[in-house]
Amino acid sequence: MLTRFQNFIILIVKAISLCSTIIANAEDLDMTTSEDNHKFIDWVEPGSFRANNENNMDNMSCGRFIEPKLSIFDTEIDISSSPLNITADSSGNSSENEVLLEGNVQITQGHRLLRADRALLNNKIKKVELEGNITFREPGIVLAGERADISLASSEITMTNAQYVIHDLSLSGTAMRLKRNTNGNLTIENATYTNCQPDSSGWQLVTSEINISENENSASVKNAKLKINDTTIFYFPYLKLSTSDKRATGMLMPSINMSQTNGLDIAQPFYLNLAPNYDFIFTPRFVERRGSGFGAKIRHINKWSRNELVGSIIFDDKKTSESRLESSDYLLVNDNRYEVAFSHLGAFSEKFLSYIDYAKVSDARYIRDLGNFTLDEISLSNLTQASQLQYKRNNWLYTISTLDFQSLIDRHENHYSVLPAIAAAGKYKLNNSMNILISHKLSSFHHSDAESIEGERLDLDYSMSWSNSTHWGYLKPELFISHRSYELRNIPEVNSQQKITVPFFVLKGGLSLEKLATKNTLQTLETDFLYLNSPKKNQHKLQNFDTKERSLSYDLLFENNHFIGGDRISNDERISIGITSRMIGLDSHDEKFILRVAKSYYPDGMQQRLTRQLNQLITDRNKKTMTAIDLKANFNKNWHLDISSIKSSLASKRTKKSITLRYNDAGNRILNLGYRKSNDFQANASSQRLTDEIEQLDFSLLVPVSKKLDFIGRWYHDLSNNRELEAFAGLEFSSCCWSAAILARRSIDIKYNNDIETMNPKLKNSIILKLELNGIGSTGKKLDRILKQGIFGY
Repeated sequence: MLTRFQNFIILIVKAISLCSTIIANAEDLDMTTSEDNHKFIDWVEPGSFRANNENNMDNMSCGRFIEPKLSIFDTEIDISSSPLNITADSSGNSSENEVLLEGNVQITQGHRLLRADRALLNNKIKKVELEGNITFREPGIVLAGERADISLASSEITMTNAQYVIHDLSLSGTAMRLKRNTNGNLTIENATYTNCQPDSSGWQLVTSEINISENENSASVKNAKLKINDTTIFYFPYLKLSTSDKRATGMLMPSINMSQTNGLDIAQPFYLNLAPNYDFIFTPRFVERRGSGFGAKIRHINKWSRNELVGSIIFDDKKTSESRLESSDYLLVNDNRYEVAFSHLGAFSEKFLSYIDYAKVSDARYIRDLGNFTLDEISLSNLTQASQLQYKRNNWLYTISTLDFQSLIDRHENHYSVLPAIAAAGKYKLNNSMNILISHKLSSFHHSDAESIEGERLDLDYSMSWSNSTHWGYLKPELFISHRSYELRNIPEVNSQQKITVPFFVLKGGLSLEKLATKNTLQTLETDFLYLNSPKKNQHKLQNFDTKERSLSYDLLFENNHFIGGDRISNDERISIGITSRMIGLDSHDEKFILRVAKSYYPDGMQQRLTRQLNQLITDRNKKTMTAIDLKANFNKNWHLDISSIKSSLASKRTKKSITLRYNDAGNRILNLGYRKSNDFQANASSQRLTDEIEQLDFSLLVPVSKKLDFIGRWYHDLSNNRELEAFAGLEFSSCCWSAAILARRSIDIKYNNDIETMNPKLKNSIILKLELNGIGSTGKKLDRILKQGIFGY
């Protein structure tokens, strides 16, 4: 019988065949010029770009408004001081102060150009009345209509039955009445407003009044109906839009979601551009089955720091009592539910650096109930609460820091907080080859359980290394001395003081050779060597505050220490040998093929390690090894294959293997097929895991159905426990000015105090919608997050 791994290889071969068939039969995505060209001012179809190379738009698949190059636009003369030049087929005086012009009337003044069939000039009041096929141009804007009044003195223009185009913003529309004042601002009455191509079935705002401010880079819209395909889908009593990349105060696109748990969920953000260096977003929110609340975000930047404060609250959550029935450990003091987060990155000077990353929720279920429901979020085990202040002086770096977490898994906080840690690290370079590193760190560990062991740990680490490298190889011997001492509380006095000192020696080296494999391909052969020798010290009685084993990886075989944290020091004799071969294209410098093979030997068969109980010392009396293989193959620009396998013959029998096949081409086709199997995890003693290994299959794709419609899907399955972690399928429509998507999703509904790996969670079904309008905004941030996380390369 074939194994699952063999079945997976067969599945890959079938997927390659399927994707190749799709690619061969997919329709050509090049957009051709429409037979019925749009008769809108300055509109250019995409097929015409090839004849207009100076616009650098040969590869564009959408049309665009392109301003004609006129010599008068190059002038920098002030209009008020520019002479008035007038031409027409015929002219005559209709009165003492009026001149009538008829036939191909053209008026220029500085960089302003006016054309019409008929014009009446009043020299006394400096006014021009125009009729018939009127166009008014200034750099970046063109207005067209049937009748217009223009003040030559103030540059004000009023036009009826008008069209307008703002080239740089790709804005266009129509108006029954349009007025442009002296400052260049437009007031448009009974108008339309869109970023879509003329006469298209895309989106447009139909509104009673639009005010477009040139100085503020914004458009204020009153009483607007949002229409798509001539169907009204939303009404805005007032809307303020940014007409550039610059920030502008106004109402942003609402977020609208629907779920079985929460019902209708609407959030309407309001953006306030308070100053160039800080802004504020206020977001009222209504959740049908829970209640109402709001969110807020404040961002501030100055010369020495970046700061962001984010928060949200739901008042008197109506479903809290239901949640308490599901779990007796529900940790809400009242029914008000909130989240808050603050981030800070500062540099007072080149010597002082500061950092804060703080997040807190009212209860462990907040993210599950009221968050964005992405797989990354619902599988979070904790929220970080960290701060740090650094000072640099000569060869030393001084640090004071704090670190805490809010658990989202268990009622009892099983982690330790560090309040505070004080460190001093020094680095000295004696010559070009000799380095000395010094690290002193004192950490104070606290626990939320008053009966748990607490205390201080002193870490002293010293190293001296010599290194020499050339283009063909390197050699680096290192000598280390690591010391740990503890002052513990809530423990019998005889064991309250613990200490250990471990000296160890590391030798690293390698060779690098290369040759021409073909005329255009360079092949390398690289070797890496590590020898580590540390005297055997019994560390199982040492308290463990913050230490865990590193995850299995190829690089782990060449690490000095197999642990993250300060409570354990590598305590073994190890020899690691690695060989790497690369195939590099000389023209593109891309790595077409990489093969890495490495093996670690433990001559005396002993390795200090942490088990799931974290304090048990495991000793392997027989000679053992750890083997790692990495293969990366880039067959061409589209196909990529990654294979990784790591296996340990130590008592833990840790293994980790994965294989991933990816396809991504310029035609927006994506295929990802991945398999992984691992028992490389750590859990606390109370964890009730379904199996002792993880075996998963992940398949995702994006395939164009037509020029504008894509099919998207993912199937993420847990083979170990025969359950789905996530599955979705949907359609995504994209045009030149708007896009929409619908996604049917089945995903894990995490239960309180159980993580994704321990129990068999419920699955929930949902329908997610997205609507994005160029120039206005998007309601699909949640869907975008799901797709970016679920489909590699999206």
